[in-house]
Amino acid sequence: MALFGKQSKDGPAQSTPRSDRSSAPDVGFPDEPFGDPDLLVGNNQSNEPAVLTARVYGEKTTFGSVSWWSEKDWWKLAPEGEANDVRCQVGTYADLAVAAVSLRGNKHRLQGAVNDDSYAIAHTTGDDGRGYLLVAVSDGMGSAKHSSFGARLAAQNALRALMELLAKLPGNGLMADLTEHQAVLLSWITRKVLGYRANEFGAPTVDANEFDSADAQCTLTFAIVPTGEPTLSREAVIGIVGDSPAFLVQNARLTPIEPAKDLEGLWSSSSDGLLGATSMVITSVELEPGDGLLLTSDGIGNFLTHGDQETVLGLDIASRWKRPVGMLDFIRDASFELQSADDDRTAVMIWIDE
Repeated sequence: MALFGKQSKDGPAQSTPRSDRSSAPDVGFPDEPFGDPDLLVGNNQSNEPAVLTARVYGEKTTFGSVSWWSEKDWWKLAPEGEANDVRCQVGTYADLAVAAVSLRGNKHRLQGAVNDDSYAIAHTTGDDGRGYLLVAVSDGMGSAKHSSFGARLAAQNALRALMELLAKLPGNGLMADLTEHQAVLLSWITRKVLGYRANEFGAPTVDANEFDSADAQCTLTFAIVPTGEPTLSREAVIGIVGDSPAFLVQNARLTPIEPAKDLEGLWSSSSDGLLGATSMVITSVELEPGDGLLLTSDGIGNFLTHGDQETVLGLDIASRWKRPVGMLDFIRDASFELQSADDDRTAVMIWIDE
């Protein structure tokens, strides 16, 4: 099966040797256009560079009205050095494709603070021999002094814990196994975050013994997506502590993934947080070939829907991300300009092959 596209029965197309391309220029555009024509700025006939620009929804923000290097001095370096202005990852695994991006928001740029969001991606083979893609999004709470560090460790260690779970559980069903062991899993993640090494990258300078969970508090939303066979559906399991939402992307439309009615009492508000939690929302969604699953921090998720309706941004994102997109396009789409959307932004998009 060719992943997300056609492939010749004789294998991947081979590039033509340079010696046989004497009439072709060394540099040029492909036969098919890339990106959107309205985003290509500059006269390429004169070799001026093409520039990707962020999409604007409504009025431009005050931040976006001037360049980052302007005298307004609104895009400051963080004292810690690495602010995680942009972090991105794309790739494929079996019949799945995934793209992830995390962007520092305008609020933290102005403050010279670091991006409090983080994500993690991994894949593993379960005890049933099936492959699983694991993704996590974590959003550090603004009131926590070291929430960016907590979010990074939380996302990474959540996937480590889930990989152990998939390798050792008796196989009563992923939903049932995860529900039964959720308290142990959450406790393990908390211990790993709070038991950091003093010299670890980005670690707080205070002694771990003096470190309180409130200093690194964060949210966590994760998804376990099994690989599958062509034309067959599969069940993805989603765990949520906090307010980082998840969405089903189907037929260019977004549907928020809500907990089952009898689980509403388990929903943790953003003031509760992951560290120290003993329960979480555990739900599932059926994914058909061609569907997508989107996990976000609230810096993006809060602006995709309003009530039961998709916003203009939500409709646009669902249309653009209905199939895999290029890495630069994915970053550009997440870099939208919208009044009051000044928080850090993280999105992880998973696509199922058709």
